[in-house]
Amino acid sequence: MGITLEGNVRIREFRPDDLAVVAALFRRIFRNNEKCDLATLQSYLGDLFFEHPWRDPELTSRVSVSADGMVNGFIGVLPLQMTYRGAAIRAALASSLMVDNPRQDPLAGARLLRSFITGPQDLSLGETSGPQVQRMWQRLGGSTVPTYSMDWERVLRPAQFGIAMLKERSWMAGWLRPVGLAVDTLLRVGKRRRFRVEPLDARIERADINANELVALVRQFSARYELRPAWDDASLRWFLTHAARKEPFGDLIGRIVCGKNRAPLGCYLYYGRPGGIALVLQIFSGRGDADTVIKGLLADVNDLGCVVVRGRSQPDLLDALLQNGCIFKRAPSVTMHSRNAGLLAAIRAGDALVTGLAGESWARLTHGQFV
Repeated sequence: MGITLEGNVRIREFRPDDLAVVAALFRRIFRNNEKCDLATLQSYLGDLFFEHPWRDPELTSRVSVSADGMVNGFIGVLPLQMTYRGAAIRAALASSLMVDNPRQDPLAGARLLRSFITGPQDLSLGETSGPQVQRMWQRLGGSTVPTYSMDWERVLRPAQFGIAMLKERSWMAGWLRPVGLAVDTLLRVGKRRRFRVEPLDARIERADINANELVALVRQFSARYELRPAWDDASLRWFLTHAARKEPFGDLIGRIVCGKNRAPLGCYLYYGRPGGIALVLQIFSGRGDADTVIKGLLADVNDLGCVVVRGRSQPDLLDALLQNGCIFKRAPSVTMHSRNAGLLAAIRAGDALVTGLAGESWARLTHGQFV
């Protein structure tokens, strides 16, 4: 059923027969300078929005329809089943807000976002809100959470990292690779050794984990947060299957960090390949073990041969990341809206899992390719 807003413009449910036009809109707006196969993208959008394990007929994606009946805007809605202090919470995440011609209809994006925020969910979230969308949230009564809205970065091989950035502009920069290797070697053996990753304590172990172990560990370590996704084995496997690869960064790697008597201290998920940029999807740790788990992660990506590692900020990990030489920079904002003050307080206090595997970064819409 459509909702008439201003004039003859309507906001209605996103339907399977809208997939072709929404895929074309997504490619034009978000993948304009990249190779992007429309059929592959359309198939992925169908799986993402219509086969989601938590799909809810009241929490659907929406399209904006112009007076002539054409779809001219879209907001993706990813339903979230969460728990707050043991109680079930219905939440939803806004994804891929886009409008065909915002100059012609400058309020179309705000209408789509308002139709989402005024839905039946207890909590509305956004993980990748740019400045313009962030202002829309604020005008609609939402707010931004700065401690979740940063990216962190740890440079491992600065010369090779610089060459990798140059290579994106010119293939000829690849000839500089031997120079980069030599410079990075000198930086690691110099007196300051600023970029060196210190070896782990001999009592700490890192190990690969299979899918069954990973599911159990994610559920174990996420249980310490006051507000968190209500993952069961089946839903978590679906998210991890979608998260399996980010083409520019590599396949998803999961590892566990163990301490005394091989007790698990935490685990992490990241994408990486030798000579590339490692992208962290999520870090989980027990209370008081964040520093050790992050040291394990840095040792892992360093051993793999990555030139730099990046991830999204988590408030409970900020101090440990700083202690391990990470720097922070502004990223797309985490935005939220709710009439339940307790939910908002839990997020502001950092006692919530709302990004990464708990947000939308697992989806290929962010950093993924469709070829």
